[in-house]
Formats: sequence, C-alpha cells, structure tokens
Amino acid sequence: MSDLGTHFEAIQRSQSGKEAFELFYAAVQTYGYDNACFTLITDHPSIDHAAMHGFTTNYPEDWMKFYGEQGYFDIDPVVYYLTRKWAPFYWDEATRHMIADKAVSPDVGENVLTMMNLAADAGLADGIGIPFISRSGEISGIGLSSSEPIKDKNYSDLAELNLLASIFQERFLSFHKAEAIPILTGREREVLCWAVEGQTDVDISDRLKISEAAVRFHWSNIFKKLGVTNRLMATTRAMRLNLVPLQRSVVF
Repeated sequence: MSDLGTHFEAIQRSQSGKEAFELFYAAVQTYGYDNACFTLITDHPSIDHAAMHGFTTNYPEDWMKFYGEQGYFDIDPVVYYLTRKWAPFYWDEATRHMIADKAVSPDVGENVLTMMNLAADAGLADGIGIPFISRSGEISGIGLSSSEPIKDKNYSDLAELNLLASIFQERFLSFHKAEAIPILTGREREVLCWAVEGQTDVDISDRLKISEAAVRFHWSNIFKKLGVTNRLMATTRAMRLNLVPLQRSVVF
C-alpha cells in the first residue's frame, strides 16, 4: 500500500519537471509498475507543444525507437482508448474494445495484437492507461507498464494511481512555459472566424452589418492582443491557440 499523502506532497514540492517525473515514478513502483510514459495525444497550445508520444518517459529506448519507426502510435490501443474513455483502464480492456470496434479493419486488429506481443517481448507485457482532457480540449495520457501480465486487477489501486497521475500531470506541465491566451471579445472572434474562411473586410462588414471602419478597428485590437501585424499571422495564431474553429461551426 502506498502512502498517498507523502507522494502527493513530494510531487507538489518538486522543483522541475524531471524531479516531478522521478517522484511520480517512485510512487507508481510501489504499486508494482515498472515504467511510466506521459504522452501528449493532441497538440497542446497551452504549452506551445505539438502532440508527442513519450513527452517524458522511462520506457525502454529500443522500444520507443522501434515504436516510432513502425508508426505504432496510429494503431496503439492504449492511445485509442485514451481518447475515448475518461477514466483509468487496464490495457487488455483497451485492446478488446479497439479490436471489437467495427470502424477498425480486421487487418489493423491483427497489427494491434502483433504490436502488443512485441511490446511484451520488450518488457511491456501489461499496464494501465490514465487519460486527461483540459478545458480547451487538449488530450494527454499516462501509460504505466508491467513486465508481467496483470492477473488480479485492483481497482482501488487504479483509483489511487489516477489521483497520483493527476497530481503529477498538473505539476509537470506547470514547468513548461505556457503561452498567454489572449481574451477576445465576441465581435473580434466573429471577425477572425470569417477571416479564417477567406472573407475580405468588405465581406465581413456585410455579414456582421457593421462598417468597414469598424472591421478595421476590430483588426487593430486583434493585432494588439495577438502580438501580430497582419491578418494571416492573426488567423494562424488564433487557430493555433484554439481561439477560433477551423471551420465556421459556431453561431454567435
């Protein structure tokens, strides 16, 4: 049984992302897990970082290299389930659900089983997945591996590991510089949304029933808030920060 309070406090007092990971790893070892892997499933504008498998990890280096070369991220059942189930789970559950998914072709299902067998040969025989989703929709997840198959599933431990992982994830990301997210008015977002769809200032003026001078006024404020000097830079940065949708699907 792990001393949760002690581990929580230690992780929260960590002075670097590396230290936070080391303390988290020390904690999960007391539950019988051998390795840990924190992955950014989607791009993370909040820390200005693209999606990345193994953002921080101590999975075997040979396996990580082979995994990347084989493109396994696209068929990894743990990654698949991290985007579909917002609660911790065991790997075999993820594998079963992916193979049973009618949207997944039989060929992919066979490749999934091959990948998991090769992972076991590399020392990643079994494990758990813990998903996270931010308010802005960024998805990340933690994989904890065991070198032996997990025969007796302990859901009490699973709940505690979920809490530990949540503390770690929050502390770890706090050490990565987050780009300030500008606050735009509703009208500024409307101007940007129409610009993303290729509308000119004249078009935007007609659609919003405001003068062209008003549109230019909103652009001036948008440029200042986003720290840019032209429309292309403004729309590009706004999309990267998830300030506007890629297509106009929001009714203002």
